[in-house]
Amino acid sequence: MDLFCFSRRNIRVSTGNVTLLLHARWSFLLSARSTIPGPINPLIHQSPLAFGSGYAGLRNIRARIHRQVMAGDIRLYTSARNLDYQVYSVAITRSRMPSETKHRQIFSALAAEIGAGQYRNTGRLPSESQLVSRFRASRPTVVRALRDLQAKGLVTRRAGAGTFLAQAAHTAPPSGSRELGLLIPGVGRMEIFEIIAGELARLARAAGYLFWWTGNADPHSDAQASLRDAEEFCAQVIQRKVAGVFFAPFERTDLRYSANLTLVTKLHEAGCAVVLLDRDIGPFPERSDFDLVGIDNFLAGHTLAEHLIKLGSQRIAFVAYPHCAHTIDARVAGAREAILSHKLEVPTPFFWKGDTDDARFVRQLSAGRLLDAVICGNDYTAAQLIRSLTKLAVRVPRDLRVVGLDDVHYATIISPSLTTIHQPCRDIAAIAFDALLARISDPDKPSRTLLLTPHLVVRESCGAYLSNPAQARGK
Repeated sequence: MDLFCFSRRNIRVSTGNVTLLLHARWSFLLSARSTIPGPINPLIHQSPLAFGSGYAGLRNIRARIHRQVMAGDIRLYTSARNLDYQVYSVAITRSRMPSETKHRQIFSALAAEIGAGQYRNTGRLPSESQLVSRFRASRPTVVRALRDLQAKGLVTRRAGAGTFLAQAAHTAPPSGSRELGLLIPGVGRMEIFEIIAGELARLARAAGYLFWWTGNADPHSDAQASLRDAEEFCAQVIQRKVAGVFFAPFERTDLRYSANLTLVTKLHEAGCAVVLLDRDIGPFPERSDFDLVGIDNFLAGHTLAEHLIKLGSQRIAFVAYPHCAHTIDARVAGAREAILSHKLEVPTPFFWKGDTDDARFVRQLSAGRLLDAVICGNDYTAAQLIRSLTKLAVRVPRDLRVVGLDDVHYATIISPSLTTIHQPCRDIAAIAFDALLARISDPDKPSRTLLLTPHLVVRESCGAYLSNPAQARGK
């Protein structure tokens, strides 16, 4: 998926064959490593890249991103206004897999812009010369892309005059008749939501819907700004009579329940269908009256604990950030049930809430080596925990087994590579899209909970290669 997003904490640029990462807290994942282990071993890894540091380096990165955007190599899905932070490390990975052909890249970019209404005011696309310059492609390649657009009925081409929107594309549909919305607070901060959002946008375009989305403000760093953004977005989609909205409820803020309830109530009262992504608006195990699509989080927690127990772990704890999503509560319940089903003691405390980048918190967690395994609420938490444990000379998995949940890209880059639960993001998007269309067509049907089966991905951090608990303890 072509993707460009950035926030105060990260920049991620992806095209068919290039990924550019910048993250203040991910520098430990990218530095001092000459190769990438695991399933993506064929990738070539260069770190750090000679962009420089501080604001000079940031300007260089901006200039490069701008050139790639103008060339059509990068599609802008979302952006933020503020980039005032330090550049810490950058990595580029180049895949050996063939990328999308140039004329298909041009076709996809222009089709997306047409679907978003970018050319509706003038009804005319840029000239062939302008497209050649923008995409850095030959004229025959541009012409081929324009012919494909014409074959799809999106444009008409007039000799000597240019390329124009077809009448169907140029005429705006009745407000709300073919429009959908997506609200994911801090979408650029979590990889799984980037994938889900991109897939939903693709499905909407393919089905002929205009697609409105927001989520730039990071609720973890500025909850009030994120809430204001969400309220403004809801007011806009209600005004436009958008048919339906995908919504990932707020987490990690004291105002999350009241904010979530206010937003979905406004949308529902305005006649806008709502499908929740990943989590409900209230605490586990309560369920609202809105459709929900995600994974079975209780089963995910149970699966991770069951796996650790089979490897010989007997004292397992769960770690997550304070004010975490209600999905974490379901995972904790599943893990506790697995421990009890094996007649093992549930440690006290069992559920630790804190910042795994905080040395004091991690020192308390590992004090006395009373635990032999830790389940983390997600991969980001697990990656930070592994880093902190390494600083404290606690070896993973020999001294302490660590597992996560999400199966994001850096789960294979950190050392040791992370055992985790895979989030089927594209499947979640496809099922959510069908659920929203069904809700739009029949608003009175009973609400549904659509949970996908989680799948365990075994890597190094769980110590699966260690033969017994004594060896895991380094005895």
